[in-house]
This record gives sequence, structure tokens and C-alpha cells, in this order.
Amino acid sequence: MINGRPPKPNALAALAGDRRRKGKGLDLPNAMPAVPEWLPDDAKAEWAGITHTLSAMRVLADVDAIALAQLADYLAKWKKAAEQVARLGLVLPIRDAGGTVVSFRRNPYVTMHLEYGLMVQRLLAQFGMTPSARARLMNGEAQATDNIFSRIASVQVGGS
Repeated sequence: MINGRPPKPNALAALAGDRRRKGKGLDLPNAMPAVPEWLPDDAKAEWAGITHTLSAMRVLADVDAIALAQLADYLAKWKKAAEQVARLGLVLPIRDAGGTVVSFRRNPYVTMHLEYGLMVQRLLAQFGMTPSARARLMNGEAQATDNIFSRIASVQVGGS
């Protein structure tokens, strides 16, 4: 297992304004990978939405097909698990032979929903699709944007 933060792809590093990365690593052309035929239909629907977003971000390459397929598949499964949790509830009743509820147990779809959610979150971060991943992409100019709350705080502190 590799320790530390994985390196950013060149396209993401360029968006972040990282000049140190110039000329380092692979510089793959922006391309829309073809949806794998083996991907289930519900995951193909997720693929369409994900690739639309990533294409607009200009960070896609053909070599991303497998990671995108994983993301689309996990996202579809995460949504299915959420539907089952909504339908069945968080806990399921355990009944005795007479049909009386004697205890409760966690709905297995709750665990599945949590596990798929973690996988989706990890993959989203790899593609720069989470707030924290985007925050790391912002360059110094974008981070220095004027914020009304910081102006109010500085006026109150300076005016006291």
C-alpha cells in the first residue's frame, strides 16, 4: 500500500495551477471513453451522467474507462440499496415460530448502502468530483476571492 496522497493527474494539476508538474507524467488527450458493453443498464445510465460532468471538467481520457465503470456500477448499486432501505426500513423484525416479534436486526441493505457509498466517495474524489477535491484544485487566485463575511469580520475587529 502506498502512503500519502496519490499524485493528481496532469489535467487536474493544470486546473489547480500547479506549475511544478509541467512536463511530468503522462499528458493524455481529453477523450470520452466508450461505455463498456458488459456494464449493467442501470450503471450505463449513471455512466452517461458522470461522463457528461467529467467531460465538461475536461479531465477524461480513454484510460479512465475501467475506473468510470466502477464508479457508475457502485453508484447504481448504492441507489438500489437506498431504495431497499427506504422500502424495508433500517431494521427488520425477527419473529418466533408463532409470528411474534422477538427482536430486531439491522437491514442488510443498510450495510450495503454504507459500503457502496464509501466506494462511490473514493472514486468521486479520484475524479475531482467532491467539494474537498475541487478545493484542492483551486489556484491561488480562486482561493483569494472576496468574501463578504471576511470583510465584515475585519471591519468589526478593526472598528472595535
